[in-house]
Amino acid sequence: MQYRVIDVNSAQYKEDERRLQSLRTMVVLWLIVLALGVLLIPLMLVAGWVRSDTTRLESELLSLQSAMTDATSPSAEVLQLNAEVARVEQLVSSVLTMTVPTGANWPHIVEAVAQYDRIAIDLSSLTQTDDKIQLTGRATTNDAVVRYQQRLLDSGAFKDVVVISMATLPQPTPQAPTAEGATAPEPSSAVPVDLPFGNVEFVIDLVVGMSTP
Repeated sequence: MQYRVIDVNSAQYKEDERRLQSLRTMVVLWLIVLALGVLLIPLMLVAGWVRSDTTRLESELLSLQSAMTDATSPSAEVLQLNAEVARVEQLVSSVLTMTVPTGANWPHIVEAVAQYDRIAIDLSSLTQTDDKIQLTGRATTNDAVVRYQQRLLDSGAFKDVVVISMATLPQPTPQAPTAEGATAPEPSSAVPVDLPFGNVEFVIDLVVGMSTP
């Protein structure tokens, strides 16, 4: 058996030692890179899933909030009906507090006052002084007020029906918002406003009569 004597101080040995050390360093670095890749890839996948779920949940939350807002916000028809109910309740409250002369045909009076055209007339208040009941409201035209007066006279519930006043009021026009220094927009782009009912304000006095025995 022959043995090879290695000179550790030779240049060849030192070169081989450096190559081996460099190879070990490269192997260690590659192992570290592989380990980091094994750790980072799942983390990136998990982060992507979390972002996707977060986006989906935010979208569902916005949909739920919009649905809740729609459910809690009354529609225009509901608001209009509530306003009509409030006016009727106000009139009923005013009627209940009245002290009309004894012997007046009260059911007939109430029925006569309530027989008005809802499309053309809107009653806003009803007050009573002695033997007079005063109605105030708004109408679309003067003719609508005259027709209502005639209907009250024809009902036979009152001694007299007098139109105290009828005033035609100007209707407000929609105004379009303009920024400072900007040109005015076209009329078609004006912002609509909630116009009041009718442009004729009226006051009617009803002289209450006595019912015949």
